[in-house]
Amino acid sequence: GDAYVGLKQWQRALDDYAKGVSDETTDEDLLANQARAQAGILEGDVWTVLKPVDMESEGGATLTLQEDDSILVSGADRDPDVYTFSAETELNSITAIRLEALTDNSLPNRGPGRNEQGFFVLWRLEVYQRPQDSADVLKAPPFAAAIADYIYQEAAINPESGRWNILGGEGTSHTAVYKLTEPITGTAGQRLAFRMSFEDNPVISAMNLGRFRLSVTDDAAVYEQSERLFAAMKLRQLTDPWQKLAAARHRSGGAGRTRGAS
Repeated sequence: GDAYVGLKQWQRALDDYAKGVSDETTDEDLLANQARAQAGILEGDVWTVLKPVDMESEGGATLTLQEDDSILVSGADRDPDVYTFSAETELNSITAIRLEALTDNSLPNRGPGRNEQGFFVLWRLEVYQRPQDSADVLKAPPFAAAIADYIYQEAAINPESGRWNILGGEGTSHTAVYKLTEPITGTAGQRLAFRMSFEDNPVISAMNLGRFRLSVTDDAAVYEQSERLFAAMKLRQLTDPWQKLAAARHRSGGAGRTRGAS
C-alpha cells in the first residue's frame, strides 16, 4: 500500500490497506497513508497551495513562511488579531478555498490556535481579488457553503462570515473548505487577498490562529468531494484523520501544487 501511495495510485493503495487495516489498527504511519489514499481518491491533486507575496498581523505578531508554504505565527498575541495575506495565482477560475489549521510544537497544546488551550475562533474570512496589471481591488463573490472536518459542538460554519470555531479540537490539525457562490474569474497572475479576523471575547483570552495554509481550486466538484471525504473518515472512525493526513503530506514533501509570486 505504501508503495502505491508513493506512486499516487490511490485506488490500488486503498485496496491494499483494506486487506490488512481494521478498526483496531494503531500504527500511525499506516493509518496516515491510508487516510492519504482515501483523500487522493476523493480529492485528487486539485488544490493549488498559495505562497504569500506579503502577509501582516495588525496586532504586531510575526508571520513566518514555512517550508511547506504554511504560515507560523509567533510573538505578539493581540486580542483579537487580524491577519492579511495576499498571493498570486495562475488559475483563471476559482471555485473554492481551503483553509488548513495546522499544529506546531511551538504553540500551546500544539495548537493549531494560539489560545492557552490551543484552539482558535475565526470570526470572519474575507476574500478580495486584484486583476493583473490593475490597481482595482474587488470583493470576491460570497461563500455559498462551508464545511470542516471538525466544528465545535457540530455548529455549522457560517457561510456569510466564514466563522469557524474548533474549541475541543485542540492538538490536532483541521481543515475547512469554503465554496463560492460563483467562481472568481480573471487572468493568470491576478492577486488574491485574504483578511482573517478572530473573535473578540472578554471572558476568554486571545483566540488567534497559530499556523495555517491557504489553497484554491478551479474544480467545481471539490466541495462535494470534501463532504464525502469528511463523511468517509468519520464512518471509518479514524482518530485525528486530518492530522495524520497532514503528516503524510509533509513526509511526502508537500500538499498539492504550489504557485508563488512570479
